[in-house]
Amino acid sequence: MLLIITLVLAFLSVGSAAGLYFLLIYPVKAGKRVELTNVNTPFSLDPEYKDHLLKVSLNKQNNELVFVGKESTKRAVVSVITKVNNKRQYDVYSLDFSGMVIAIPVDPAVEEYTVVLESVNGKKVNSQRQVKPKLLTYILYSILPSLLAVAAIIVYGVFCSTYLKDYFPSYVFYYFFAALGLLPIGIMVGSYFLLDLITFKGRN
Repeated sequence: MLLIITLVLAFLSVGSAAGLYFLLIYPVKAGKRVELTNVNTPFSLDPEYKDHLLKVSLNKQNNELVFVGKESTKRAVVSVITKVNNKRQYDVYSLDFSGMVIAIPVDPAVEEYTVVLESVNGKKVNSQRQVKPKLLTYILYSILPSLLAVAAIIVYGVFCSTYLKDYFPSYVFYYFFAALGLLPIGIMVGSYFLLDLITFKGRN
């Protein structure tokens, strides 16, 4: 019975970690709190963006989002959030400003949009617009999976206690495995940096 409880808790730990990640953290879900600009309103550049971009505008006639960069801007990674039929869509683009002006296609039915400048020339840009979740969010969402993992290890330790009597080395290994309860936190934090590398920096 204790072994079954252990397996159930372990399964819940892994399942909750995966579920929380894809339901609450994955970038497609991010951006719900980001303010969007109506397609009939000119896009206003954040003060931090003006050092790298001259203009961002929506060309409704050609269904294009147009970026005009400064001479110092060679490469940039941008997050683009659009609302189509009251549903938000999220995309990340790596832009090469060798021609100063870049246009990317948008859905003709787009109603609202916004642009988040993630990095320029390989360097991160800090601004008021935040799309991806913060590191603290990853840590908070990993607490539940970690608690479930710790509970699974404790129950397993109780299950094995009868067989571990008078075997000191076995107790050493048990305490080592108890540290595995922190594994979900490590996975979540690791996924934060991996996501940042692949999605926002690796596409430069």
